[in-house]
Amino acid sequence: MRYGRSSLRFDGQFDHYFGMSPEEYIAERGQKSFDNAVNEAGQEFWETMDWAPGAQALWSKIGKHGVTILSSPGEYQGAKEGKKAWIRNNLNPPPVGIVFRPSGQKHKEIMGKDKTEIKTQFDRRLLKKSRSLETIMMPKDQHSRKSSPKRRNSHEKPNHR
Repeated sequence: MRYGRSSLRFDGQFDHYFGMSPEEYIAERGQKSFDNAVNEAGQEFWETMDWAPGAQALWSKIGKHGVTILSSPGEYQGAKEGKKAWIRNNLNPPPVGIVFRPSGQKHKEIMGKDKTEIKTQFDRRLLKKSRSLETIMMPKDQHSRKSSPKRRNSHEKPNHR
């Protein structure tokens, strides 16, 4: 298993819990033992993670714009509930929604074809069709995003009176 820059928070939390990096743990005890250790740590492992470097400053700029969180809980027990609790405890304003899906499918519908540009709008109907996806929409009173006016479909004629 490879770990990149995006997993710095996970690595730091793992080291805090187990006294060594994920790579060291796997080399010493094996992948199965590693997976068991994370599963046994459970929801608290995910819920008590520190912010990634620079993430609080980023959230302070984008959070007020009605953000939906996209996350992969993997196969770990307690990961989804722990991530939801972390979001609830740390993100203010809270996100409009949380989307959980397998890591290999994270960016399928929202990334541009060349994976360098995130589409600013994506079709929620595509998300609802995916059986491997769980979307959790936050109650409207928990976020500050104002409802945008309903857009008409491109095939509808304008209503001039």
